[in-house]
Amino acid sequence: MSNFMKIVVTFAVAALTSAAVNVLLIKLNKRNDK
Repeated sequence: MSNFMKIVVTFAVAALTSAAVNVLLIKLNKRNDK
């Protein structure tokens, strides 16, 4: 069960990190366009 929880936590952290990176890239792209 602990291994399953580790996988879930790792997946959640990866998803949050990718989402944060996407938001930062969008902000940088908008800033460059202007």
